[in-house]
Amino acid sequence: MLLRLVTIALALRANVVFAQVDQDISEASSCIYAMHLNNSCIRKMDVLFRKECFHRLRDNEGQEESSFSRLILDLDSKKFLHLHRAERTTVDEKGEKKKEAWYIAAKYNHGKLDLSTPIMHGRPIARNFGDACISAELIDMRFAGLTGFPVRFGARGFDFEKRLATINVADNSRIPYRIENRMPTSLRIVQRAAIPSSQNAFAQMIWFVDIEKTMPFEFVSSTSTQSDGQAVANRNTSAQYSWKELSECFVPRSIDQVATGTHKKTSEDGKDQSYPYPRDEIFDFHWFSLNETISDSLIDGLDISSFEKWMPLTDPKLSHATDLEEREK
Repeated sequence: MLLRLVTIALALRANVVFAQVDQDISEASSCIYAMHLNNSCIRKMDVLFRKECFHRLRDNEGQEESSFSRLILDLDSKKFLHLHRAERTTVDEKGEKKKEAWYIAAKYNHGKLDLSTPIMHGRPIARNFGDACISAELIDMRFAGLTGFPVRFGARGFDFEKRLATINVADNSRIPYRIENRMPTSLRIVQRAAIPSSQNAFAQMIWFVDIEKTMPFEFVSSTSTQSDGQAVANRNTSAQYSWKELSECFVPRSIDQVATGTHKKTSEDGKDQSYPYPRDEIFDFHWFSLNETISDSLIDGLDISSFEKWMPLTDPKLSHATDLEEREK
């Protein structure tokens, strides 16, 4: 009799545990789905963002990069203006510095793509709006907070419309999201999966979600391999997000991101050497408008063949991008 009571008690406890697991999976999937729904509202935008990046390769070697990008995009009317200017300083192993600068200027409207930038000569002809976004190296803002930033249009495995369509809260998907930690104002949501193309390799993504906003204030992704029963990290990305509410939608105000990868270099004796390197990136945004009408004249009227004519649109002071000016202070 006692054994039967113990068995029943254990079974009831197991049912409670399984019910909690199912609830955690459902709630986690709902949060991820809500994040996608928020980002799906980003359809029309005029945003200027700055990127400050520092790579430390090894010893004295490293790179510093600073860039400004103005993106005016209407996904519904299929038109855009993309202006990007950047400067980079590279320090080699001897301590010698090399400076370079480049820019991208592109616009698409009425089914026509204009690429007036030397770096883009020889690119494939854009047959449609999607091709144009890829050729002009547009960033898909709808992936902000969902993965490492930035994600460009056409990136393999990153199709926002398909991803949104396949997220089914009731089905929970084959690779479920799980809540691994609950706090009074936030949730820790984790997704782990094996990497099909690699043996004993796994990928993990973690979102620290603000319950009130249902948006992540931190995102962490990593890959690892199993060796002798131990997990060995290969790459890790951590991004901290600050959000701004605009037109009933949350958009990024700033992103502080650190990525650790593997740098390979051939030594003087001809052997390949691999070692980890950190990459620090800071993105700051000023949103001029979100989901407001973008006039054709704003795109058609700008001569992108002249750097001097479009450069002021990428300058925080000249364009009155107050959010960027405040971050500089």
